[in-house]
Amino acid sequence: MSGEGGNTGNAVRHEGLVHVPGPLRSVASAALAIACGALVVLAVVEAWQVVARYILDSPAAWTEPVALLALKVALMLATWELKTPGVPLPVGLNFAPFVAGGALMALFAFERLRRTPPA
Repeated sequence: MSGEGGNTGNAVRHEGLVHVPGPLRSVASAALAIACGALVVLAVVEAWQVVARYILDSPAAWTEPVALLALKVALMLATWELKTPGVPLPVGLNFAPFVAGGALMALFAFERLRRTPPA
């Protein structure tokens, strides 16, 4: 017997990965790529936060909101396949307002940075 375990619907499991068949395969791949990218962004932003605070002694105010946004994007996409009990909605939908709000904050902050004259 192989190490695959039971077959769950049409999805095939290998080593903890779920391979989605059909037209949603590209959507699932894109979601996985975005979640991985969000985790990389989170690591880079947190590293910069440590460097700015402890080495440069000038903490950047933008690092924490960006790190939280990246974290919410990664948890939202990671839990999108799970369904809430009682209602067949994705668990990741609970994080969607945070992601939308964070994206708007980042957009407005970027726009404000563009308008700020150089010192």
